[in-house]
Amino acid sequence: RVLSLKEDSDQQRLRLAFIMATSRAPNGSEIRILTDTLSEQRKEFNAHPERASEFIANGKSLPSSDYEPVELAAWTSLGSILLNLDETISRE
Repeated sequence: RVLSLKEDSDQQRLRLAFIMATSRAPNGSEIRILTDTLSEQRKEFNAHPERASEFIANGKSLPSSDYEPVELAAWTSLGSILLNLDETISRE
């Protein structure tokens, strides 16, 4: 969903993804961490494109052909990280 947004930069997309996941804006250090994480994921998947294809092949739906597998895998990984933050998990 974040990749389909008409935002111009990764930072804008990261900010919106964070807001969608947590219902609050990220602070500067959170944006830096997310930016670094996205960069690391891209490097890893670029170094091993077969891992990117395997990663996005998991799940019930087919991966979108609108995006390069490496880019889709990097953003999917980041989305998973955001959805696993303590802030996004309800506990009783």
